[in-house]
Amino acid sequence: MASVYIHPNRDIRQVQLLLYSSLAQYGASIQNSIRNFESELDVPIALMGDFNIDINEDKNEVAEFLAREFKMIHHPNALPTTMGNTCIDHVFLRNMNNECMPYISYFSYHRPLLNRLALMYRRDINK
Repeated sequence: MASVYIHPNRDIRQVQLLLYSSLAQYGASIQNSIRNFESELDVPIALMGDFNIDINEDKNEVAEFLAREFKMIHHPNALPTTMGNTCIDHVFLRNMNNECMPYISYFSYHRPLLNRLALMYRRDINK
């Protein structure tokens, strides 16, 4: 589980590099760069936070990148997460179930998201 804050108006390539450098061992593409490296493709991942990318206005290249590189699913809730009606706070998951709902807060410009996470375990039938 990780939380991120990405500064507003960052170049999308810098955001992708930051995410890739932090998550590389959990993706398949690094296996092409490092011989005999075994990625941890089944590890559950929850990546959430303030991405400062409004999916209601911008093409969501971050969601596409995380889906392609790490098989992470963007939580489909595109409700506004700020008082300015932008959706810049996001949740990306892999091998987890999630319930995501708005949380009432009177002390923040953001409308915090309350997440309830459940792991999905794959059991080996032969054991």
